[in-house]
Amino acid sequence: MSRRTLALLATTLVLSVGAFVYGVHSFHAGTVPGRWFADTDSNESANTPDPERDEASHKEAEDRLASLPYLAGYREATSAGGKTERTAEAFDGFNLVVSAHAPEALLVDLDGNVVHRWHCAFERAWGDDLPFEVQDRVKNYFRRAWLYPNGDLLAVFSYVGIVKLDKDSTILWKRANRQHHAVDVDAAGNIYTLTSHVGQRLRLERIDLPRDQTSDSIEVLSADGEPTSTLSLTECFLDSDFAGVLECFDNIWDPLHVNSIRVLDDRLADRLPAFAEGNLLVSLRNTSTIAVIDPEKKKVVWTLRGQFLQQHEAILTERETILCFDNRGRIPAPARDGSRTNLGRSRVIEIDPFSRRIVWSYGGGEGEDFCSEICGVVQPLPNGSILVTNSCDGQAFEITRDKRRVWSMESPFRADDKIATLFQVTRIPTDHVDFRTCGGGASAGGRRDG
Repeated sequence: MSRRTLALLATTLVLSVGAFVYGVHSFHAGTVPGRWFADTDSNESANTPDPERDEASHKEAEDRLASLPYLAGYREATSAGGKTERTAEAFDGFNLVVSAHAPEALLVDLDGNVVHRWHCAFERAWGDDLPFEVQDRVKNYFRRAWLYPNGDLLAVFSYVGIVKLDKDSTILWKRANRQHHAVDVDAAGNIYTLTSHVGQRLRLERIDLPRDQTSDSIEVLSADGEPTSTLSLTECFLDSDFAGVLECFDNIWDPLHVNSIRVLDDRLADRLPAFAEGNLLVSLRNTSTIAVIDPEKKKVVWTLRGQFLQQHEAILTERETILCFDNRGRIPAPARDGSRTNLGRSRVIEIDPFSRRIVWSYGGGEGEDFCSEICGVVQPLPNGSILVTNSCDGQAFEITRDKRRVWSMESPFRADDKIATLFQVTRIPTDHVDFRTCGGGASAGGRRDG
């Protein structure tokens, strides 16, 4: 046997033994390379516990979560606002409006007249009973609302909790579990909320993450506001074929940042099993991902990414497409010096979930320019039009499929000297607002926020 062969065999033996020893150690230490872990006992602290360091790290992360609520305004107010324009092609109904000017939701007709108001001061809802700290600015507005036909309203205080009000703004129940961004209700009346907490320790082999990250979950409530189940979004990814998405974040403290949730019906189930009735369509801003979660299996079963950037409000349409508010995906042309950026302006896009191709978009054409760096809502309407909430600019508009604006509004609401962030404008069909004529009724399920 030649010296070269002996040397090769010796090298192979050394590498094999080393790999075996490392593998055994990694298995017992819980640090197997090439996988991702949601770890509640950090391997660092397990070996060298430091209570003061742990407490300080956790407090820093809690403070960071408390500062997450969005600013009350982003654009300087250069006019009084309040301008509304409409044509005969606008879909008839009322607009459910949520803005950062006050802790209230408004029902507004297409001419801009307020026809009903729900108001709930932060102190009346929560008093001094919260188990966590919140910043003062979060007390000044609702983040999202969901309207029942009898006039009951679900209202989300951003990163605080959810309140159910009747048509006279009487509190029916409340739950403080750091709910944020969005809420949906299925046909049985179950309420789907998004929650965030500090304490997740996601460990990635190639990225050094902070000890305490924000952990996003879906909490399901009964019609009476009692929690019935919780899904960790991180665990749903880890237990699926899509764990690699966890390495695609742009914020180490808040890896996912879920910002919308929709309960799917059965319209695609026979041709796209991942879209089975009862599965959940979610939007994850910080990984620029739209995903479908099977709540029974507690795993992600479908994902889409690459066609949009920092998006909000993914929704399945009657056309069997996915519509979303693409916050930064409209990429600008090169600068004069030839430099490029992947951080663009906003657009509305419609995607075929089968081909994964963008089949329609609005933004970038003549008269179509708009940009909301954060937030944003889209709603497909029964007449084929699309209602868009341009949150940062305090604008909303309805556009047809041939990209004509047939209704628009400029928010009259102000927060200090800025245009109040317009969190939500969703169209409510006239015949769905029963409480304005019959004075109430059963608080059933079914979609009433658009």
